[in-house]
Amino acid sequence: VTALVLGRVAGRLPLRDLLLYGAGLLALGAALSAAAPTFWLLTLAQVPLAVAIAVLVAAGSAGAGDWVGEGDRPGVLGRAFMGPPAAWIVGMPLVGAVGVVSWRLAFVALPLAAAALVAGALALCKKEELPAPRPFSPVRTLLRQPVLGRWALAELLASSAWGGAVVFGGALFVESYGTSPGAVGLVLAVVAVAYLPGNALGVRLVRRGAGARTLAALSLAIAAGLVSFGAVRPSPLGSALIFAALGIVIGGRTLVGGAVGLAAAGERRLAVMGLRTAAMQFGF
Repeated sequence: VTALVLGRVAGRLPLRDLLLYGAGLLALGAALSAAAPTFWLLTLAQVPLAVAIAVLVAAGSAGAGDWVGEGDRPGVLGRAFMGPPAAWIVGMPLVGAVGVVSWRLAFVALPLAAAALVAGALALCKKEELPAPRPFSPVRTLLRQPVLGRWALAELLASSAWGGAVVFGGALFVESYGTSPGAVGLVLAVVAVAYLPGNALGVRLVRRGAGARTLAALSLAIAAGLVSFGAVRPSPLGSALIFAALGIVIGGRTLVGGAVGLAAAGERRLAVMGLRTAAMQFGF
């Protein structure tokens, strides 16, 4: 919901300031979570964390369009979109290591530290000037535009499909092969790593002019791969290789999908990237 309304409430804010507010909310939610005396207060502390994630993802993606020239945009967008899988790869082992001591340390070691790092980096940046409010379009207006409407639906369906694969992929290994939880965790880590070369592939495709047709082709490839992953049981290694290959393709599709959205957004990048962030969240 935060991502959907971001374009309206933040139209007059420079992206640098918006990201700083996001980092502040991330720090607040992490600190409240670490100090929560009861389960219900811990639950409430997740609200500022969720708002912070929406702000950081949407504004960070919009920055890839606002702050760089068109020629540099694919590379910057690729590095921005590489953040979530890289955080998964680095963060999960870190959370596991400190969680042995206390689950409270996990909120301090990762979200709180990340918020401080983001805020420090942004504080070094020159404050951008925003001479006029960003053009605002209500979500309904954006969705009624044929290109943006179809694109948003595609992002929602792709996020839902990949979310289902990640959530239930581990169960498939356990039920089909009797795989241990440790081995399942290793498979999921490999899939997350596979996302990174897929991201680099997406950057190459965008630099070569990839658009909606490439996005459709990648989506069909993911659909065929997911059907194969669910229906075929060659061996634990075979299923892991199919899953990893899917991670590569989804990495490329995520980058191309973001680039298509930015190209269609015009000056409404923040609102459209908010729409994309919301589609990802609702899809999962």
